[in-house]
Amino acid sequence: MRIPWQHCEDTFGQILHRRGLHADTITDVTAAWDAYCEFLHVDIDGTDPDPDADADGFIVQ
Repeated sequence: MRIPWQHCEDTFGQILHRRGLHADTITDVTAAWDAYCEFLHVDIDGTDPDPDADADGFIVQ
C-alpha cells in the first residue's frame, strides 16, 4: 500500500501507537526502533522515483 507523503507523520504515529508509544513521550527505545523499521517498509507516494535522487521519504529539519 502506498501512502501520500503528506500522511507520513500520521502513519508513523499509528505504528508507534500500536506499540503503546506516543511520539512526544518515547521512553522505550527498542519499541521505537522497531516502529521505525516497520515504517521504512511503507511505500510513499510523491517522492522522486529516480534512484539517483535524494528522495527517501523523510523530511528532516
